[in-house]
Amino acid sequence: MRSPLNITASLTEAREALRMIFILRCFALAGQAGAVLGAMFLLGVKLQWPPMAIAWTVLALANIYTFWRLRTAPSRRPISQQELAAQLSIDVGALTLQLMFSDGLSNPFVLFYCLVVSVAAVLLEGSGAIMITVLGLLGLLFNAMFAVPMEWPAGLDVAFWQRLGILVALVLCLAMVTGFLLELSGAVRARATKLVSTRESLLRRERVIALGALAAGAAHELGTPLQTMSLLVEELGSRLTRATDREDVELLAAQLARCKSILARLTDTAGGALNASSLEPVDANAWAEQVVTDYQLLFPARRVRLEPATGKARIAPEPLFTQALVTILDNARALARASIEVKLSLHRDTVVIAVHDDGPGFSAEALSHFAEPLVTERVGGRGLGLFLASTALESLGGQLLARNHAAGGAVVSMILPLASSGALQR
Repeated sequence: MRSPLNITASLTEAREALRMIFILRCFALAGQAGAVLGAMFLLGVKLQWPPMAIAWTVLALANIYTFWRLRTAPSRRPISQQELAAQLSIDVGALTLQLMFSDGLSNPFVLFYCLVVSVAAVLLEGSGAIMITVLGLLGLLFNAMFAVPMEWPAGLDVAFWQRLGILVALVLCLAMVTGFLLELSGAVRARATKLVSTRESLLRRERVIALGALAAGAAHELGTPLQTMSLLVEELGSRLTRATDREDVELLAAQLARCKSILARLTDTAGGALNASSLEPVDANAWAEQVVTDYQLLFPARRVRLEPATGKARIAPEPLFTQALVTILDNARALARASIEVKLSLHRDTVVIAVHDDGPGFSAEALSHFAEPLVTERVGGRGLGLFLASTALESLGGQLLARNHAAGGAVVSMILPLASSGALQR
């Protein structure tokens, strides 16, 4: 059975749970040590400090190890429920040792058992939380039977200082509980936000799947009519004698060939997506240059300038990446006045491909609804190209962003993940 507020469902949340334990232990260690040292050196209370020092040393070493784990997890070893339970067990043991040599159940800091058990109930699954609760009960029983009383100096108002100790312990407990709950509520809100984002992403993918099914059906149904039209155009061309008529027929044949090429590319893209894992990583600059060169051959009237990145990095040549870049270039070509610039830049784990056109740029409304379906500023556009490109990139770990350039025009950026075997080279 899992706790309703279990926040250790993933590696990131397990690390957050360990961080909470680290912070609470720092405050608890400071409060306990301060109270004991104050009682010994300010009030003259006789305590057996060696066991206290042992407990503080164990807690300090545990926190040093916890700090190291926070810096290295999960690369070395994922943080597990067992590790979190072991961390809280150390806190219960250290608290039991301190209380046993400082008046046992009469010590105001016995309230810290409630704090540790409450934290365990939230951070751990059922068995771990039950284990910490049992250890806490055993600690209470042990202190009830074997606790060593404190020796108060003569003439000291013991009742007053005990009440003050209870007040200090309550303030510390309330402060730590409040801080813990604030951290927890922040984690829950972040998780809810992530869940909403995931649901929106799934809805977008469902729309893409539906559009993909329609596209596949259209490709299948258009194949036969296009083939028939090609045969008729070829036969018509053989009968015509005037040069102008032949030019018109050749143009029509070329457009039909382009339609066939688009359908073939659609089929190849679907097949490539299924076999994406078998693709060999390629150099990002070379890949972008090939896509831009092929695009320039189709549309020579619009100049496309490519600025490669400084350095080398490798990406997986996903067919969807190619289609996304072609879609962005199509939108830039439709809005550009004279030229288009494609600029690559490399970062630690990504390559950014920014397409800048010298057109009018995006309106404020278009930017606020960028890459949403059926939203477009192109004349004759249907508002699906950038939506499909964005969804395709997100499904493969990428991202599509848009902004207006300071010098004018629009900038649409593809953020692509580097291939796992392609480390960035400077």
